[in-house]
Order: sequence, then C-alpha cells, then structure tokens
Amino acid sequence: MSSRRHWSGSWVVALLGVASGCAVTVSATQGGSSDSGADAGPPPIVDLVAAGPNTCALRSDGRVRCWGQYGRGNDPTAPPPGTIAEVAELTDAVRIAVQPDAPAQGCAVRGSGEVSCWSTNAAGAVGRPRAVARPLPARARDVAMGSAHTCVLTVDRAVLCWGDNRGGQLGAGDFQPYEAPVPVVGLPPVEEISAGESNTCARSADGAVYCWGRNFHGALGDGVGRHACPDTGPDEDCSAIPVRVLGIGAAQSISVGLNTGCALVEGAPHCWGWNASRGAGESTKAATRVGDLTEVTSVFAGYITGAAIRRGGEVVLWGSDFSLESDGGTISDGRPRPVAGIRRARRVTGGWYHLCALQDDGAVYCWGTGGFGQLARPGTERSGPVRIEGI
Repeated sequence: MSSRRHWSGSWVVALLGVASGCAVTVSATQGGSSDSGADAGPPPIVDLVAAGPNTCALRSDGRVRCWGQYGRGNDPTAPPPGTIAEVAELTDAVRIAVQPDAPAQGCAVRGSGEVSCWSTNAAGAVGRPRAVARPLPARARDVAMGSAHTCVLTVDRAVLCWGDNRGGQLGAGDFQPYEAPVPVVGLPPVEEISAGESNTCARSADGAVYCWGRNFHGALGDGVGRHACPDTGPDEDCSAIPVRVLGIGAAQSISVGLNTGCALVEGAPHCWGWNASRGAGESTKAATRVGDLTEVTSVFAGYITGAAIRRGGEVVLWGSDFSLESDGGTISDGRPRPVAGIRRARRVTGGWYHLCALQDDGAVYCWGTGGFGQLARPGTERSGPVRIEGI
C-alpha cells in the first residue's frame, strides 16, 4: 500500500481547452474509482502515456486515470501533486494522448472513433471529455498531442491536425493556426503518428518516416539544417510540410520526444535530433543507430533520455541525464544502461525527468524526479522505480 496522502473533493467549472479546442466541464477524485462504494481492484492497465509532468493509464474498462501536476503555482484549491484522478465520464477510451506542456490535459480516441479531450482549470480539476470542436471526416484510430497542437490518424490512414502552427507542426503547408482539423499535405498512407512539443512524425505503410514542424537540433531528421520558417531567431528552423527522415530503412515503430525522434528498425533503435544516440548534448540531423543494442521490441524518445525495451522485458536508457537512475547510476555519457528493478516491461513512457514502465502483469512503475507529482507520491523529490498504486 502506498503511504500517499489521500485527497477527496470535486470542482465543476466550464472552460475552453486551449490546446485541444474543446469545451469541458471539470471534476476530480483521489484514491479509486469515481463510482460510489469500495473499489474491487483495478482492472489490467492496457496502455500508459506520459508527457510533461503527467502520466495517464488506460484501463481495460476504457477508463483513464492520471497523476502528476494539477493547477499552477501555489493554488491552495488544487489537489496535491501526485493525486491520482480519473477522467470523469470517460468509459470507452481505446487510445490516449497527454499534452507535454500543461497540467493534466489529454485526448482520447473512443470506441466510436470520436476524439474527445479533457483539460484542467486554475484549480487543477480534471475535466470531463468533450468532442473536438469540428467533426472528423473519418473515424480516428490514434491521437497525438504537442504543446499546443493535436493530430489524429484516421481509419483511412490519413493524418489531420489542428491548433498552433507557428512552427509548421500541423503539416498544412503554411504557418496559420487552425481550430478545425486540416489534413497533413503530401503524406502516403500512414500506420502510426507521434508528436513532440512542436513537431510531429508519421510512419507510413511501407515503414518510411516523415516529420514536420520545428527542426531544433535536427528534430526532423532529414539531414537539412535550414528550412523556411516565419520566425527570425538564430535557432529557428521549421518545415510546414513533411520531410523524410534519413538513415533508416523500414521502421516498425516510432516515438517523438523533446527535439528528438526514434524509430525501431530490425530490432535496433535509430534516433535523430538532440541527445538522440550519444547524449551529452550532442545532436544528429539524420537517424543514427543507438550503440550496439539488439533484440529491441519498442523505443521511446523522451524529454532528455531515450529508452528501449529488449526482448524479455528489460528496459535500457541512454542520453544526457541528471536525474534518472539505472544500474550504472546517473546517465551522463549516453551509453545505454539497464534500469534496476524493472522486468518484463511491455511499454515505457516518460515526461519531465521521469519515466514509467508498464509490465506484462499490469503493474506500473515510475522513477526519476517527483517534484510535480510524477511518481504519484506527494513530497517525493526523487526515487528509483516505485510501484504506482490505485490505478
């Protein structure tokens, strides 16, 4: 059992979800289901997604529970960081995404193919999901979120995005914001999408990887250091149309993090952008294989650290890091190292200086820093892997 202090209460506030374009009503609970009566125990967790200070777990009953930061600043009405809250009135989620730059904002693909989003207000309440502002032309099969933009992959394998577009992260061929979903131009049929803070990538049906948006530190992976961009700062570089990532063959999966991306190719991780494969602040403008890792089954591009799951469930990390712990201690040289205490993992994710793993028995472990409640334990600043209870 966790020693986490329990909190109970609720807020009901109407607001406009800026990043998602969703009107929401908000409420939150701690320590179990929002239904009355004792919780008979959580069903298996089927997916785990983290970004920024928050992590959300998708349960097999279609419900979503999140933890991390609620509200902003020292708002006395917000629940403690780390409170586990269930997204109200969401019982049919099949895919979820979390916004990397805001407390407890997210979107879900529902069983009907509709995309619904939730948000928080200044008091930190978790919102009841509402459908996106404009209907999609086809049912959604996946959703990805950046700091201020959202993209969906439809069942007909098209990608549509909406929100902020100052870096071209909507892939619409211009830099104008869109409240309604617009198609990404020039993409072949797509199998997978992933979003960073201000860029987006897609894996096509033949395994090619395309990225668009801001190109900080080579985040687009096309080997080019300068594209058209409306901003004039010395580090500003972006592409409003998809460009192909170089240095990889047919990818089996992709993941986009903070100014970096990774692809799984023939059992080995290949990454591009900032801290992509070596760490220590190094960047690569095209995909580069990470060390001599083999037998990898999935990859994750994080905030400052990359991760992979190897056959058998071992989690290994690499990158430039000063807070996440592995068997080798604090990562600083970029050399891949295994994580102590994590076995049989089938999903790894992370956000601001924390990572989480979903094991094949449904258990969830998180580690790293916890100042924003990333470890679901108020007051915990840093820890090795700890089991998250109550989800």
